[in-house]
Amino acid sequence: MVIFNSQSYQLVKFLSDDQGKRGFTFEAVCEESNHRVCCKFYPEGKLHEKWKEEFQKPNRIQSDDIAKYIGDITATIQGLLFVVILFEWVDGFSLKKYITDHPEKITIDFILTFATWILSPLQAFTSRNTYHGDLHLGNVMISVAGEDSLEPGKTSFKLIDFGISFSDPEMQPRDDFKSTARIIAQLLLKVSPESLDLSDKFIFDRLSSGYLKLLNEEEPDRADSFKNPRKLWAAIRSIEEEAKNMKAGNTGKNDRLANPFDLLSADRFRDDSPLLYQLFFAPRSLQSHILSSDTVVLTGPRGCGKTMILRNLSLKTHLNSTDGETLPDHIGFYLSSFELWMAFPHRREDDTHSADEIATDAFQLRAIHYFHLCLIEEILSTLFALRLKRPELITIGQITAFANHISSEFRDYTSSPSADLLSDLKSTVESWRATFRKEPSSYVPKEGVAFLRDLCRALRSIFPFVKDRQIFFLIDDYSLGKVTPALQLSLNRIIFQRNSEFQFKVGAEKSAILLRDVDGPLDPSRTYHEHDMGYFFIDPDAAEERLETLKTIFDKRLQYTDGVKYTSLESILGTTQYESFTQFARVLTKPYNGTESDPLYLKKPLYHGLGFISEICSGDIAAILSLIQRIFIQSKFDALTDQSIPIDIQSQDHAIKDYSRDFLEHVGGEQLSSQKVRQVAKAFGEMAKWKLENQTSSNEGTPKPFQVCRLEVYEDEEMSVSASELFRLLLRYGIFIQVPRGFSQDGGTSLRLFLRRLFLPTFGLSFSRRDCIRIHMDEFSQLLNEPEVTSRQIIDRWVSESSSSAIGPTLFDNDTR
Repeated sequence: MVIFNSQSYQLVKFLSDDQGKRGFTFEAVCEESNHRVCCKFYPEGKLHEKWKEEFQKPNRIQSDDIAKYIGDITATIQGLLFVVILFEWVDGFSLKKYITDHPEKITIDFILTFATWILSPLQAFTSRNTYHGDLHLGNVMISVAGEDSLEPGKTSFKLIDFGISFSDPEMQPRDDFKSTARIIAQLLLKVSPESLDLSDKFIFDRLSSGYLKLLNEEEPDRADSFKNPRKLWAAIRSIEEEAKNMKAGNTGKNDRLANPFDLLSADRFRDDSPLLYQLFFAPRSLQSHILSSDTVVLTGPRGCGKTMILRNLSLKTHLNSTDGETLPDHIGFYLSSFELWMAFPHRREDDTHSADEIATDAFQLRAIHYFHLCLIEEILSTLFALRLKRPELITIGQITAFANHISSEFRDYTSSPSADLLSDLKSTVESWRATFRKEPSSYVPKEGVAFLRDLCRALRSIFPFVKDRQIFFLIDDYSLGKVTPALQLSLNRIIFQRNSEFQFKVGAEKSAILLRDVDGPLDPSRTYHEHDMGYFFIDPDAAEERLETLKTIFDKRLQYTDGVKYTSLESILGTTQYESFTQFARVLTKPYNGTESDPLYLKKPLYHGLGFISEICSGDIAAILSLIQRIFIQSKFDALTDQSIPIDIQSQDHAIKDYSRDFLEHVGGEQLSSQKVRQVAKAFGEMAKWKLENQTSSNEGTPKPFQVCRLEVYEDEEMSVSASELFRLLLRYGIFIQVPRGFSQDGGTSLRLFLRRLFLPTFGLSFSRRDCIRIHMDEFSQLLNEPEVTSRQIIDRWVSESSSSAIGPTLFDNDTR
């Protein structure tokens, strides 16, 4: 019995199904009022010192979707002291218990109902600048209205355990939006896609491949729905509306943009949208590299076009966007790593155990088998699409032979007598994957690591159109963070095997792939070719190609926008007025001493024009498109109406600087150490600004403003462990772009790092790549670990050196020592 406010509460039921790891939960009933409450018992010392304040927070949030805190007392049981917390009682079951007891009730409608409902408490949290921190299936209560209610069968949800993650010192609060994505993914796992009608299958696919990515988004610049429940609600409504149109027979393809900035992210395009193909452009030199007969890893800043490139290499995109009469020289099968995340999401175990400990033999077998299932399903889906366009290329005999190969080498398969064989095989593999995803122990895989090689040999021998073509498996977003270390450790032996039958083309963030597999280290120079999109665009010799790429991509968007009045980005933004980077640098650093009649751009530094926009690009095409959108918005420019062009250069300057600052403040999102690495960028920016304003450079013969955007680090000792991790994040988040190593005068090597050029307007820097700051490895490690202190020390030393020199600073090699 528990006494609270002079009332006696009898513990009537131990809630064994709803236990947390650190407390005990009971249903209790007040003897005086028959009022039911939930009692949670926590042993003394298990709660944070400010736990009461945290548990009271839901009472200050105006939402009926959150179970409220009632009060607390202390109690001694068998000599042990407990804190007893009373919460509002919620009828029903936990969502965890409900989906276990009633898996047949987890339908697409049920999932949509939950996905829509959860946005209400998320909005309440967002508006009060707080969060739950421990969302999971066990903390969502569900009740179903009975036959006597006004709406029989109506499903209601409620969140419980608000404040636990804040109050328990041993718990690390988890991101609510990512946790929501995981719950929805767990619900989707209970659905068998092969049993869905066309409309529900469409919703299933859009939730799996698109909406969950919005919830998992880590950087605000990638989507306006970033941690924005109202925008996420609109995304769900859009999915439902499209499904209704499909049900009504209105299945016309969306082949026009609503505005030039519609669909900025390549993973938002439907598979059958011709825009995926029509808006695509990649420089010829880049395409030839990717289409080589080697395993290629595409890296670079987020939004640099990796997904657009990989999706356009797939045969399905080619078939959905053309008449299919001419096939490409390769056969590409596209797979988003999000499909892998669905089956192998990040778990607390991944934080507490090493990848080697998790990647047991059994785990590897499950991971590789599921990977094979995903690839086979995509192969069959592609064959199905090809048969629709080119039926003469695929015969029943060929499908029979391929089905026999699957049955003998992978899983036993028996076709339905009256069914179309390809459709039946495709739906069977979909069923295998759905079942294995839910119950991985339900099947013991029999194939080995050479299965994919043999599968490709079978494709070549069975289908004549494959025989002389390269086979590419296109794996998108294969990055740590999306794919767990244990999963990479298991799959790397498949993806990076050297094989003449197929090649993998992999998209990943920089430094986000383990350089080993379960057999040992991988040698990148022999295993795969990395193509860094950031380096490709930052290369000073690529100025014309960079400008042409940006113009072509945006002009295509104008071409495919309904009602647009303009056909050229250059006509809208105009040309950059400065004759050179040096002229711009002088305007940045020197007081104006010209005449009143001089143009405005000579009186004050103004970032403007297509030339400067292309120079800002470090391969981050999506960010540059968003930057142009900011220019349009802030200058009130509407491409659908007749307006004066080019846009005013002062308006362009304000928008460019605002966007640059905003992007720097949010790059890396709320990920591990993102704030720390942003401070490194700011520290370098301050150092570069001091150089620009206080030094001249004579490395081209004539003294000019010292224009720094590059850092060179002498590799004269090992980088510290703590600095190495921060350095990896600097590259992964695209804060610095690494280019091939240089050589110092003593014959050693040096790291060469360009500050992401989108950040240059934040610090008022020029775009010249000529000058650099050189530091030694120990000081670089200090800069990473203590950016503000170290940059201040370096600048103070420069000031001291400048004041002690009769002729002023003349550091040719720009060394900090």
